[in-house]
Amino acid sequence: MACLICKTDAEQRPTTGDYVEFVCPDCGHYRVSRSLLTIQRGRVFDVELTRRAIERMPRRDGIPTLSTVDEDLLREPRR
Repeated sequence: MACLICKTDAEQRPTTGDYVEFVCPDCGHYRVSRSLLTIQRGRVFDVELTRRAIERMPRRDGIPTLSTVDEDLLREPRR
């Protein structure tokens, strides 16, 4: 599976919550809420901004979680 942030090959972990969880060799261990994925609408994460945000954010169960408040990290894909 590809990392949702940088598209590198990453491990998607099974979850029981309202999020998807990934372990990426470049972006680290993180979660993305399904609500954010719903409003993503073809946009992609700004890789550098998102990695910095993950480093700074509080950790739920020890894992940073991107949610709808992080929608500003999404950009239109480059063509």
